[in-house]
Amino acid sequence: MQPLLRTCGSTIASVLLLTSVSNISYAESTDIYSGANYGNISEFINQGGTKYVGAFDPVNESTDSGITSYKFDPNDGPICLSGGQFEMSIRDQGSDNLVIHLGGGGVCWSEKCMAIEEVGTLTQEGTAILNPSLDYNPVKDWNHVFVPYCDGSLFLGDAEFDTDDDGIVDRFQYGLKNISATLDVVIENFPAPKRILLTGSSGGGYGTIFTSLLLRIYYPNTPIDVVNDAGVGISQPGDADFANAMVEEWNAADLVPKSCNDCFVNGHMTPVIDWMLNSDDNIRYGLMTANKDFIIGTVYLELSSAKFKAAVTSELEWLQERHPERFHYFLNNGIAHTFLMNEKTSSPAILLGNMGNKAGGITAVEWVESMVTDSSDWDTAVSTPFDWFTSIWKF
Repeated sequence: MQPLLRTCGSTIASVLLLTSVSNISYAESTDIYSGANYGNISEFINQGGTKYVGAFDPVNESTDSGITSYKFDPNDGPICLSGGQFEMSIRDQGSDNLVIHLGGGGVCWSEKCMAIEEVGTLTQEGTAILNPSLDYNPVKDWNHVFVPYCDGSLFLGDAEFDTDDDGIVDRFQYGLKNISATLDVVIENFPAPKRILLTGSSGGGYGTIFTSLLLRIYYPNTPIDVVNDAGVGISQPGDADFANAMVEEWNAADLVPKSCNDCFVNGHMTPVIDWMLNSDDNIRYGLMTANKDFIIGTVYLELSSAKFKAAVTSELEWLQERHPERFHYFLNNGIAHTFLMNEKTSSPAILLGNMGNKAGGITAVEWVESMVTDSSDWDTAVSTPFDWFTSIWKF
């Protein structure tokens, strides 16, 4: 793969997302895929993904307890949903490896706005996968990047709104600017990592899908592993308006690669992962979700648990069949939401999951460890009833 970088003091690109189309049943959801999703990352550049590369510089830098935070001028570009200052942070531990974690925090568009509006609700210190004090954390010694999610557009938006018609903008959805500004800082601090782990939880999980395209433009030759935690790309099958309305509202529709023929024919984002795996042989994806995730399935998508489970199962099985070596999934049985944000406990969490939740006899953190250590044990893990009992009684 040839470098496709634009240099403006650093290197970057941006991207956009989501789903669309088609009145189909759940049983038919993968049958309609052509599978002809092959292209080149240059499409993303040509369609405007790099428009904010090198455009923004931090206005403040401060270090505390080994974490360096970079703040940006709200009047300049990167900004949170309600106009607050955007910032991101790093922990440089002198490692050859780099983990980038996209925080979670809901979603916002005109039909439903349930999203974190300011930086600070979630922090680098409070995110388990970035905690250097957890002995069982497989990336505790890596260099860490935390990207707060505070614009409600899944790190995709490029739009602003006057929601009360008073002539003053009061909703800023600048996810593309925020992630672009972030990756400018990242490549300045970590120009040549030997490998990268891109993770994200909830809305940040959805964000990893397109951010992985952007990241490839920054680091054209570095092996990239993506662990998507509880944002695996499920939308509302058969409802074209649901996904299209969000993407159009966020001014993001033009950034979907034109050669992704199946994006988004069944209403899910999962074909973007298929496109990336077909187009880049130096990337792997691991998707983690509960099969009846209450927050995503019920609260945001308003699907029954049975419909969400059917959609999740069919999409993950389709990707696994297509890419048996570079795609695996961790499918927990239950309604838990996320696994990488919270420390593991001795018993399984029910609503907000943690690193100790199990699938296929292993914990979430053990599954991630098998991926990042290139273990031959890294494989798809699906819950059985026995997982619950072993978590409680430690058989």
